[in-house]
Amino acid sequence: MSTEALIPFPGSISEQERPRLLKALAEQIAKDLAPFDFGAIPSEPSADWISSNLQRALNKLVVEQGRSLGVVLYRIDIHELKIKRAMAEASSDERLHLLTQHVLEREAAKVWMRLNYKP
Repeated sequence: MSTEALIPFPGSISEQERPRLLKALAEQIAKDLAPFDFGAIPSEPSADWISSNLQRALNKLVVEQGRSLGVVLYRIDIHELKIKRAMAEASSDERLHLLTQHVLEREAAKVWMRLNYKP
């Protein structure tokens, strides 16, 4: 699966920008998930690595610290109603994947804006 399909940055990215954006995305996710473990970030994380580590971290968070999920989503800045609607419409098998996608979308937007629109 391509980076664009897996991680929806708001605009197109060049081959030269991709490693820098993926590294910044992994760092942003690790920061927003702290103190929950996202994993040691490799020097050049792939989109697959980011997605699978995020899904693993969110699954562990839901299973072991379910009450903390709201705090993490607040820190990431995903509106609670958006998540509630998405979870209500998804089957139990799809919920973790859907949650992962929402987090990736929001975090990618934050990174994109920070790197492309500096004052």
